[in-house]
Amino acid sequence: MSTAPALPPVEQVLPGIWALPLPITGTGLAYVRVYAIEADDGFYLVDAGWPSPSALDLLAAGLAAAGASLADLRGVLVTHIHPDHYGLAARIREATTAWIALHPAEAALIDVRYSTESKLGASIQQWLHAAGVPHSRSEELSASMLAGPGDIGICHPDLELRHGDRPPIPGREVVAVHTPGHTPGHLMFDLPAENAVFAGDHLLSRATPNISFGPLSDPDPLSDYLRSLLAVADLGPRTAFPAHQHAIPDAASRAEELVRHHDDRLQEVLMVLRSGAETVHEVCGELAWHHRLESLPAYLVRAALGETHAHLLRLATLGAATVSPGPPQRWAAVSTRGTG
Repeated sequence: MSTAPALPPVEQVLPGIWALPLPITGTGLAYVRVYAIEADDGFYLVDAGWPSPSALDLLAAGLAAAGASLADLRGVLVTHIHPDHYGLAARIREATTAWIALHPAEAALIDVRYSTESKLGASIQQWLHAAGVPHSRSEELSASMLAGPGDIGICHPDLELRHGDRPPIPGREVVAVHTPGHTPGHLMFDLPAENAVFAGDHLLSRATPNISFGPLSDPDPLSDYLRSLLAVADLGPRTAFPAHQHAIPDAASRAEELVRHHDDRLQEVLMVLRSGAETVHEVCGELAWHHRLESLPAYLVRAALGETHAHLLRLATLGAATVSPGPPQRWAAVSTRGTG
């Protein structure tokens, strides 16, 4: 009988700031780190965690290790509405008096993703058909979601935060930094006095965050993401605390590494186009991935398709590729110019 992997211990990462690991179910990741910030009037969280049956109890235990309780929570700063970051928000609101904060672009997607009235599955199928995915596979891919309509409690924000806003946290300077790409309304939260930033899924220490085109994305998510990466340097020297993996001592250097990764990937996508692949599905199948696509669960195959599509759209923005309407859409390389 398999058992869930043990969670790492609660860790104090800065004075008055703790990393609280909470479990994730049904994914390749064992846990997400939410962060507890001690302020003059109580505690605040960065992200809420995945709504597993034990998550609220484990959050309470993590807060206890930091010298607090659920009753001490005053607010939750949500980086984005993916279920491992937003999923527990409704239960936290029910159990406490804490407010929930999101970027307005993220708040606008809550009902589209999680309402039982949502037509998200049909929108995903339409996108998959345009991407050239065979009908025999598109139904499976569109139905495979970590959390979709009806799966988690809907919690609309009490507070909307835009770029540069300072949430009301007495005794702490926290600044919202809009970093679209992974999602349209993704936020990082900067701590200027500590030379630190809570990075959410914008920066990861080892992996490259998934930047996908799809029904819930902006029209050109990779261009958004690359601009957001360049903006990290504007914060000055920062240690980044992401939601997954490990702390990043030099956020700007990691952002530069990710820019170079995507430059290399754009060149690879151009080569695949020049070799004759035309649809998103065909291009995706020719790219090098860490694991064979046929061995991946359906939701990760869809993520790979979305990332491929995002790179094709970036090439079109750069004038290096064109697309015909379809369905399926057909892509072509138009020049040998660089993509920088």
